Amino acid sequence: MKILYDTEIFDLQIFGGISLYFSKLFDCFSKDQDVDFTMPLIYSDNQYIRNSDLLKYMSFYKHNFPFRKQLTKFFALQNEINTVKNLKKQDFDLYHPTYFNLNLLKHLNKKPFVLTVHDMTLEVLPEYFIFDKNAENTVKTKKYLIENASRIIAISENTKKDILEFTNVDESKIDIVYHGKPFESLEKTENVGYLPEKYILFVGQRSKYKNFVSFLIAISEILLKDENLYLICAGGFNFSRTEKEIINSLNLIKKVIYTGIENENKLIALYKNAVCFIFPSLYEGFGFPILESFQCGCPLICSNTSSFPEIAGDAAYYFDPYDSESIKNAVNKVLQDDNLKQEMRQKGHKQVEKFNWNKTASQTKDVYKKVMSL
Repeated sequence: MKILYDTEIFDLQIFGGISLYFSKLFDCFSKDQDVDFTMPLIYSDNQYIRNSDLLKYMSFYKHNFPFRKQLTKFFALQNEINTVKNLKKQDFDLYHPTYFNLNLLKHLNKKPFVLTVHDMTLEVLPEYFIFDKNAENTVKTKKYLIENASRIIAISENTKKDILEFTNVDESKIDIVYHGKPFESLEKTENVGYLPEKYILFVGQRSKYKNFVSFLIAISEILLKDENLYLICAGGFNFSRTEKEIINSLNLIKKVIYTGIENENKLIALYKNAVCFIFPSLYEGFGFPILESFQCGCPLICSNTSSFPEIAGDAAYYFDPYDSESIKNAVNKVLQDDNLKQEMRQKGHKQVEKFNWNKTASQTKDVYKKVMSL
């Protein structure tokens, strides 16, 4: 079977769950003689695909020169032009877009396409995106693509449920295919320099539905009472002016630390050395950090909403993300109970073994077969 992918997500992300997902599919399919795929990427700063044979790699990511943004936009345009050329050739059996771009769909002619839906955050929590100028258009585009796809891959049962709630699509067209483990190896870890001996870890973006401020307020008393306990926020952007003001108002200026994530090895080291990992998001379609923490043996404390219970199973300690007392009590319980932390580590290692990229690729291939048999 011949599969065509576009380059969209690799133009949009340097790191990120969606680009990790597609890069892992490419790794698996490159070893499968039954799958002949094309991904017409000629340039990307994406860190998951940088060592791939799929592109002529040039990176401006680590170089702070004045024309980086302009060059990135230029090469993203070249990638799209290259994708359009491949769509017009029609030398493929089906198309699997990596993101939502209606401009590419018009070149599809009558070829079928499979769409992976990673979450329905904009639809479930629209109140958090009222100032996002692109949100309404993204929702409309996604709905159109979902309703016109030959088949849909949902990355969790919860995502499937949300697709059915917000679109007019036949349930029989949706296949659930879970992701695999985020980290290939845990052997090499980065020397991250000074780390507090005792810290709670928060990873990724902190704005909107990620619920960071509510979480911070909920645990502020815990941080102040324990002079040895810190909170490390890794990844995302550095603290905004508003976040700094909130941190200062809570008297936590010396207790909350930001650090960037330059590579996967540093992230692994941060997980491995943390007392626990906190994931207070109001909604996730899957939640790669759940599996990241399990792989690294880091006890997970997380929300009891959306896909969290489905992916984390009995290996996490849950709280109500809308209730500050629930958050506070959960963090206190895990911090104070060493036996519980050890039990959570063991359950986490067991739970993460359920997720495998070869299984993901095999089930994705089965979806392709269903389309081609129509």
